[in-house]
Amino acid sequence: MSRSRSYRTLVSYRLSLSVCLLVIVGYTDYVTSYEIGFSPFYFVPISMVAWNGRIGPLLLMTLGCTCVWGLVDVETGHPYSTSFVFLLNLVIRFSSFLTVGGLVYQYRWRTLEQEALSAELQRVSANEARIAGVHVSLCMECRNVRADS
Repeated sequence: MSRSRSYRTLVSYRLSLSVCLLVIVGYTDYVTSYEIGFSPFYFVPISMVAWNGRIGPLLLMTLGCTCVWGLVDVETGHPYSTSFVFLLNLVIRFSSFLTVGGLVYQYRWRTLEQEALSAELQRVSANEARIAGVHVSLCMECRNVRADS
């Protein structure tokens, strides 16, 4: 039970750290204004949440990063010809954030799956080596295991 509790604590710590990082990235994006392309830095908190392996928080962080990016873009006075262009940029950012988060999520699960398969292979190999060391004598007439030593 303490392992489960410590894991939950670690996950909540990472989520809190990701939210704090999102605030820092958003503020830095605001300070640097729209002239500097700062959106790749939003991938860091998204990747941290995706590494935890839960879809719900990943979608929330992706949506949060998109909203923060859009708010910063509006507050810094980025000129758009129409509101459609701004909405299109929001959709593109959301898609790119979700793609990166999904790739990190998939990588994490594939890594965990590979580690589990590797552990299973080691267990089977050790068992096979143990069995290979046992020599069994069979009676040629009745095909039963001999009792002699």
